[in-house]
Amino acid sequence: MTTVGIGVHATSGGETPAPPPAAFGIVGTDDAAWLAARMLPQPLRTFTEPTRLSGAVDRIPGTAVFCEPRTYPFDRFGEAVGYRTYGLDGPHDVMLTDPEPLTRTLLEACSLRSTKREA
Repeated sequence: MTTVGIGVHATSGGETPAPPPAAFGIVGTDDAAWLAARMLPQPLRTFTEPTRLSGAVDRIPGTAVFCEPRTYPFDRFGEAVGYRTYGLDGPHDVMLTDPEPLTRTLLEACSLRSTKREA
């Protein structure tokens, strides 16, 4: 395993091994076991190569939901592309640990988007 950057390691196959569920705040035995069985290595290139898209993507309205405490600066990523951002208390995999607040946030984001279309 080779260190490629701050805390990022890659295997000889160019993949970053999946972290344990606890790294995302999933500590409940059942949830952790369920998630661990589904975690896969991440190709390192997704972190190092720029994405090349046409300008069409810039015309799609977006919303970014990020979890707090922040593990990654997803709020800044969303703001940088003009998305509305919503902070939500919970770990990275909040859909496992706190699905109801996430559902409310998503429904609120959808209702705001639909209101804008009607205007």
